[in-house]
Amino acid sequence: MGTAAERSERSEMAAWLRTALEGGLEAGFIGGVALLLVRLLAFTEFALLVAWVTPSPHSMLRRLARSAIWIAVKWPAYPFVGERSLDTGFDAVVVGAGLATHFLCAMSWGVLFGLSAARRSKHMTLALGLLWGVLGGLAEGFGFARMIGGGFVLNPAITLVYLMYGYVLARSLLRFERKTGLRHDA
Repeated sequence: MGTAAERSERSEMAAWLRTALEGGLEAGFIGGVALLLVRLLAFTEFALLVAWVTPSPHSMLRRLARSAIWIAVKWPAYPFVGERSLDTGFDAVVVGAGLATHFLCAMSWGVLFGLSAARRSKHMTLALGLLWGVLGGLAEGFGFARMIGGGFVLNPAITLVYLMYGYVLARSLLRFERKTGLRHDA
């Protein structure tokens, strides 16, 4: 059975692990939603910009820009479907694979973040979230660029998007900890 101190320590460890896993999973999902929305917004802004500078509503460039919005959802499926994920227009199978891959990665990244940031101070959690965002941007800049045959791309826009993801991840983990009564600070 163990002493009361050992039981208390095991209970504390179980609470930390629960926070890290469940909180990280929830934070990863919320961060994944935010990341997906920012990507969709970026592609939509591109389509609106093309519409603004292209005089004819029936021009090939306008139609291409409108259908390119789907690439924001499909490109995470690239490792599984290849170039098909970069085609314009709607493709239900690739959209489903892209969403599944996106959220699997976002939630896995969230669990890893939870394991590194659970039950740390608010400021430390936020700082780790921003660091996590930079690492995510670097991973995308390196990993995705390599998958499509390019070299390392350090894109400031991608880094900013992932900084936002890291911030949302940290705020979501802090919210989970408050919601479950494991955190009492703001």
